[in-house]
Amino acid sequence: MDWWNYANRPPIRPEQARVLSRIIEATPNSNLQVAVPVLSRSTSVKVGENSVSGIILIGTTSDYARP
Repeated sequence: MDWWNYANRPPIRPEQARVLSRIIEATPNSNLQVAVPVLSRSTSVKVGENSVSGIILIGTTSDYARP
């Protein structure tokens, strides 16, 4: 029933992810491996005279692909 609270929580910031990752690493037998921030926004992309609007830009850290 807390779905709405979780869906609308603020995004995790990189400094918060680093702190959480240190806690995860220090916790024996944790089911978690790493905390990774993911940010997204709608933007426009322009190259020379060409532009496209409504692009969804998503960014994260290299830890996102960590197995």
